Amino acid sequence: MVASEPEDDVQKNSPPPMENNDDNAPSKRFYRQQVWTTMKALFPQGSASSNYVNRKIPLFPAAEQTAERLADTPEFKQATNIKVNIDMAQEAVKLQVLKANKTLFVAPSQKSDYLYAKIKLPSSVEEVPLVQQRRIVKMLAGEDTYEELGIDQTEPLDMVVVGCVAVSERGQRIGKGNGYVDLEIAILVQLGVITPKTVIATTVADEQVFSELQADLFQPYDFTVDLIVTPTRVIRVEPRPEPRAIGVQWGLLSSRRLDVVRVLKKLKERLESEGKHIELKDEDTDVESFRKRRTRGSGSAGGQQQDRRRQSNRRRRSTRNSAAGEGGKSGNEQDGGNGGGLDGGNESGEGGGPRMRRKRRYSRKPRRYSRRDSGDYGSPDGGRTGGEEGGDGQQHQRQRPHPGGKGGRLRPNNKAGAANGTNGQPAAQQKQQRPPRQPKPQLQDSVRIRVSNMFSVPFKDFKDELRTRDCYPAKISQSRNGRCLLIFPKRDDLEEQAQADELLQKLADMRISVPQKNSAEPKQVKLKCELQLKSKDFGENDATSIASAANRAARKANDAGQKLGVAGAAPPAVADGAEQQDGAAGGEPANVSELLQEVLAATQLAARAAKAAKTVVEKVLQESLAEADREPSSSDDPDRSKKLLAQMDEVTKAGAEAHAAGLKAEAAVAAVAPPAATPDADGADGADGAETALPTKEQVPAMVSATQEVARAAAAVAYALATLFELVPPPPTRSSVAVAPVSTVVRLFRSLLPASAISSSSSTTTATATTTDTNTTATVSS
Repeated sequence: MVASEPEDDVQKNSPPPMENNDDNAPSKRFYRQQVWTTMKALFPQGSASSNYVNRKIPLFPAAEQTAERLADTPEFKQATNIKVNIDMAQEAVKLQVLKANKTLFVAPSQKSDYLYAKIKLPSSVEEVPLVQQRRIVKMLAGEDTYEELGIDQTEPLDMVVVGCVAVSERGQRIGKGNGYVDLEIAILVQLGVITPKTVIATTVADEQVFSELQADLFQPYDFTVDLIVTPTRVIRVEPRPEPRAIGVQWGLLSSRRLDVVRVLKKLKERLESEGKHIELKDEDTDVESFRKRRTRGSGSAGGQQQDRRRQSNRRRRSTRNSAAGEGGKSGNEQDGGNGGGLDGGNESGEGGGPRMRRKRRYSRKPRRYSRRDSGDYGSPDGGRTGGEEGGDGQQHQRQRPHPGGKGGRLRPNNKAGAANGTNGQPAAQQKQQRPPRQPKPQLQDSVRIRVSNMFSVPFKDFKDELRTRDCYPAKISQSRNGRCLLIFPKRDDLEEQAQADELLQKLADMRISVPQKNSAEPKQVKLKCELQLKSKDFGENDATSIASAANRAARKANDAGQKLGVAGAAPPAVADGAEQQDGAAGGEPANVSELLQEVLAATQLAARAAKAAKTVVEKVLQESLAEADREPSSSDDPDRSKKLLAQMDEVTKAGAEAHAAGLKAEAAVAAVAPPAATPDADGADGADGAETALPTKEQVPAMVSATQEVARAAAAVAYALATLFELVPPPPTRSSVAVAPVSTVVRLFRSLLPASAISSSSSTTTATATTTDTNTTATVSS
């Protein structure tokens, strides 16, 4: 019954083995939920494309390849007029229709009474950019790019491409569940636009195709498809089911549905003018494609229901407060034990008045005081028992108003029920505290595009432009300086640079029309889009930045080692001003793998910092050789060359120590054994799904020691270079390496430098200050 080409070995979905007449037989909702769950797993976590899966015709990753396969079929090549639905999964089909120079029909604009719209290209398709083509097929490029046709301007269709949530190899189709596509096909059949020669096709993923669906799931108005195209095969339903589609069933529609699909009103008026009697159903049971939101306003039905619910809660609360205040003379209760609400008397207790007593906000109960040396001291009611007023022999709890004074709700004293739990209830029955909200996972591997010149651009128009250009970022981060950041998840099937180039090409020459205050013509604002480079751990030519990165790596590795409780993780020698975290308070930490990963990452960072420090030393030595060979002039210090050569020896020694420490860190990283590859279902090694190699707890002390050695060596390199640059006039503006002054280096890395360097720096600072004071005194006396 089904012709399939080519015959690929594709696993076919099949319904569970249930009887059709059983109460547990799968429904359409079962198949929809199954497909939506499966399709969402095809996209990487955090991908914006996964938003077009749930409660929609699901978008699938191979939609473009499927559209190309549809364009290669004989049915597509022989068709001239092709109508494509508005779903995202079929957007690539629209572009293939334009590419083949065929006439494309799409859905009309929203809330219009037209039947469909015909797309008109301003020029040949080769001259229209792809971004503009996407705008045209979405009817966003201007009114001159499409023409809406009513029921009196129909043109027959050769092919109709629809979307599906699930489809069987017999042509049975399951949609979103709103019935709009079935109604659209029925209207086209009623008007004769769909003829027996029209091919109804669909493009779906292989996971959406089932071998067969139960016949009792479908109604007479559910149409079937003739051609099913997936990324791997083409399925032709043969023989074609009869009837394939029927006209509009007016008895199943309500008057509200005619207001939603306005072309139905035109069709109904036309048929009634021809003498046909049409009756609509009285009860409105149509399903809409949106959920009604709960509104807070009092003008809508939802607001009125909420007001009634709020008033009911107030009455219930008032009754509860009155019951809780019995015996304590709350403002609501009656005096004296009679049940009358009108004979309670006035507020002073003197009886008889017919006026209803005013409700008090809080319970009015005199406070009883007791002597400090009495046995009743400290009790909630000051020694008063139930036999005194309540009559039940139990101790009353003193009521106190809710803090803030916003209502008459009372609550008992928590001290009275401290033994049994809050409010006198057992601790097991208390409401558990809500756990803290977990932060959303950050996109580590992502491509970031920075957009500027957005001062006057409405954000809604900007997002519409992104959708038009087929750009769907996972997150948009706005700033106050007319900029925003578009964050796209990293694609597995494409290199990062290639993905960035593709996104920049889509966003090229982005212009948005912005209304002006003093002019009726809108202003075209051009947005600038550029790739944001990833932030580096340190500057490769900045010795101070390299030393800071090494110090940061040593601190992280040591803190993680302390939390793991391994031997050798002593309090780290961190720089001044750096915060040191506390270790784990005994016991095995819960996040062992995260701590091991942190130690490994810190050791890798330390190895890179040591390598960069060695490279910086080599650059400085090459640039300083010419300065050391220069003959001192009469105004130069005669010992300057000797000091310069001696300091160059110190720089060379510091660079050698950094190199040795880097080799030790690299050896600690190389000692981490890769995890064993686990075979997959086919028996092959799962190299792609292998976990990241993690060090063992026995390897952590060596890594911590290596990172601390790198931190000390990098700080020594920064100090040696800073001292060398003080001897080289002018200050190193012409040098390719940057470093902070000696005083700054000592202040930042005091605990990492030897004592001789700190004392030398202090003596130099004192001598400089003394010389300055002497010069100042001489100037004043003269």
